Amino acid sequence: MSLFAKNNTETINTFDTENLQDKSSDAPKIFNTEVPFDHIISRKVKSSRHIILNQPEILNAIGFLEVQYLKHFIKAAENSPSVNTVIVKGTGRAFSSGGDVLSLYKSIYIPNNIHGYKKAWDIWNIIASMKKPYVAIMDGFSIGTGAGLAAHGSFRVATEKTVFSMPEAAFGFVSDAGSSFFLNQLDNMIGTYIALTAQYLKGADVFFSGIATHYVPSHRLGAMEYRISQLDVVDHDEVDSIIEEFSADPGTQYRHTLKGNVVKTIKNCFKYNTVEEILEALDKDGSDFALKTKTEMLKLSPTSLKANLELIRRASKSSFASCMESESRAAMNKLLCPDFKEGVDARFVKHTQPRWNPSTLNAVDIDYVRSEILDKQNVYTAKIFHENAFHAYPYWKYGLPSDKDVQKIIQNPETAFYNYYQVVSYFLQKSNYKFGVLEKVIDILDRNTRSGDKSLAGKIEWIE
Repeated sequence: MSLFAKNNTETINTFDTENLQDKSSDAPKIFNTEVPFDHIISRKVKSSRHIILNQPEILNAIGFLEVQYLKHFIKAAENSPSVNTVIVKGTGRAFSSGGDVLSLYKSIYIPNNIHGYKKAWDIWNIIASMKKPYVAIMDGFSIGTGAGLAAHGSFRVATEKTVFSMPEAAFGFVSDAGSSFFLNQLDNMIGTYIALTAQYLKGADVFFSGIATHYVPSHRLGAMEYRISQLDVVDHDEVDSIIEEFSADPGTQYRHTLKGNVVKTIKNCFKYNTVEEILEALDKDGSDFALKTKTEMLKLSPTSLKANLELIRRASKSSFASCMESESRAAMNKLLCPDFKEGVDARFVKHTQPRWNPSTLNAVDIDYVRSEILDKQNVYTAKIFHENAFHAYPYWKYGLPSDKDVQKIIQNPETAFYNYYQVVSYFLQKSNYKFGVLEKVIDILDRNTRSGDKSLAGKIEWIE
């Protein structure tokens, strides 16, 4: 959840569908009212359904009613025999800057609005459970709830304009939108780092960290959408191949930074189960990156930091459905905590630094966090039922290899791979030379392996 309220009407360079198909006419009735219809546009383009977030003046921030429209259009596309692929994108400078925090802040004591927040939760289950290819084009801000609209989909396309963040701790809330599940899918504690720092990742880092499955320069998106729209079958592998055709190197201007020693620092410092231990590890690390990270964390809500870390750790062994229920329970309880009102008022109304209560980590009782935020039952907890209570996304394979993937190959006694070159070659061939695989595997090997004779041709071993 987040909100950017900047005025901007710049349009993104994507395939123009305006004259190909009319807007859908079956707008859902929700709470006996309707969203102005051009906030969410749904168009049939050849064999694909394009769902467009269209409020560029507020960077495509979405409220309860917009979420209901999104759910309606996504489910309709999933059930339509004439639709093979769903493409979700935004106009202007954003995919979506997240949930409409100000509206929620102003109406948290109005029952219908809280029920609306509860009803919004199953959109993550709808997206994650789709059988058809779901392509999220993250061309611009992809923040909070907006990040959730992309992260649970089978294909997540980053560009040089992508900005990704889960900033909830910066305004006294908890990371939501299914983040406790999808952040746990990332390597090297990067998911924990994202939840506890509210930092913004740019396009190349979004791709190489595993959040996005592909990196496509924004000027190629229109042609990519056109090709996908021509598909006459439901075929994830074919969609993957098409997107890959338009992928390209970010170039020196957009190089990623989450690699090498930075990743080592994140892995070594964010592995702990208390925020205090993480901060101590960052201080002990002493690098510029570590000390800057510590400074930024100390600006965030201490209560939110402890709640986020507990949610992330609990989710590491939980099913998707279980994570959604835990998150919704925590979110509903956190809405009524003083930090949420203080954080939103300070950040979005007064534009000042929030005065958190409690103001320090030491003053936050973890037992209180568990009993009153994470575990306290409330009537607004979302119940997510799905026939497959999965622990991993069905289509995660379309992203880059992970550390675990490389480790498994090196340590498998049945694998004949002997040296650095053979491991790199294996992953290149397996991925059909997917863009980014070479750089990602080399970084993984450099961080995690050693060779007995100090040559790339020598036998390598995995080191913890």
